[in-house]
Amino acid sequence: MKVIVIGAVLLLAACQDGPDLDGDWVLTHLKGETVPDDVEITLSVADGGVSGRAACNGYMGSLVRDGAKVSFGPLASTKMACPPPLMEWERRFLAAMQEVSLAEGAAASLSLSDDAGDTVLVFSSSTVR
Repeated sequence: MKVIVIGAVLLLAACQDGPDLDGDWVLTHLKGETVPDDVEITLSVADGGVSGRAACNGYMGSLVRDGAKVSFGPLASTKMACPPPLMEWERRFLAAMQEVSLAEGAAASLSLSDDAGDTVLVFSSSTVR
């Protein structure tokens, strides 16, 4: 009986932790669309905050976690102008970040989904790409 209780506690603790988001990530898919090679969108997660490059501008903000549930606080960004295709990828990425509510990940990949469970953003570890 004690083994079952201890196992259940360990399983519950593992579920509450959620995936390890810390590290540097490169966006590979945005709402099912493959990110072109000439578009660089990154995500760095550390110490409860996020930062990165959103195709054109740098951004930063906060990250709120509760197990696998995640949300990003308001994101601040620089305001450089870039060619329209890059600005469109940036606009779509920053909007998608605000839709995120769930994270699933492994050592080399990170998927962020919305409330309906639809995958919004898929990242690979920046050391893999």
